[in-house]
Amino acid sequence: MTTCAEGTLGNRLKEARVAGDISVEKAAAAVGVQPETISDYELGVQDPGATTLLALADLYGAPAGRILTGRDYIVRHNFSGQEVAMAVLSASPGVVLLVNQEAVSDEALFYIWESIEFNLAVARRRREFDERE
Repeated sequence: MTTCAEGTLGNRLKEARVAGDISVEKAAAAVGVQPETISDYELGVQDPGATTLLALADLYGAPAGRILTGRDYIVRHNFSGQEVAMAVLSASPGVVLLVNQEAVSDEALFYIWESIEFNLAVARRRREFDERE
């Protein structure tokens, strides 16, 4: 069972389904599983795969990131290096960075941040060097 600070994945799946006024049977038919499987997801007996989770989120009209993590996130694919650096530096508990629609771990964020810092430092040095010439 997947557990997050905001409850379980199963709880969030059920809340989204109920909020969307969708029956277990309709959800199951839409994603090609048995109704018992939807119940298993909601009870935490098993977790849906990424494709199923995305299909359910779309069906329920709920953000997949919120269902997956219990947190809101911003969908945007063209962040500049500085925007990512600022987002990582000042990320609040309500923001999740997703890569290929999967939440990025804290350890990965650390390495991303170090890489951004390094690349920004290199860019600064290049600008300083170019200005001297």
